[in-house]
Amino acid sequence: ASDVYKRQGINAEYGGSPTHTMHPFCFTLPYGALLIAGGVMGALSGSKVSLLMGTGCGAVTCWMGSRSLQAFGAGKGYTVETIVCLLIAMMVAGAMAMRYMKTGAIMPAGMVACISFAMCLFLIFRLVSPVPPKKTEALKD
Repeated sequence: ASDVYKRQGINAEYGGSPTHTMHPFCFTLPYGALLIAGGVMGALSGSKVSLLMGTGCGAVTCWMGSRSLQAFGAGKGYTVETIVCLLIAMMVAGAMAMRYMKTGAIMPAGMVACISFAMCLFLIFRLVSPVPPKKTEALKD
């Protein structure tokens, strides 16, 4: 079974399932970049609120994603960072869902609401079923 896992790119050390190797930073970093891009695009269309909220939420999400990546590299947990990202994703999902219901516009409100809701589900899954910390050389001895 170990050879099958290696051929499929699955790390058997974490239980063999692809979901056991998906860390929160795998999605929080691109999600944060998406929020920043959305804030900049909103600003180009004249919305200062989009600029502030999009870049602010995106920057904090990227920062937390970077911190969780660093914690992973050091063999430590990153629950706090995951919770902060979850709170931001919940806030964005709620705001964009209300905006979608008000305007009926799928782009950008509906799309961002759906992506943020999916992020919430993934982050909740990761909090309930966390990935074990990476074994570092010091821990292997």
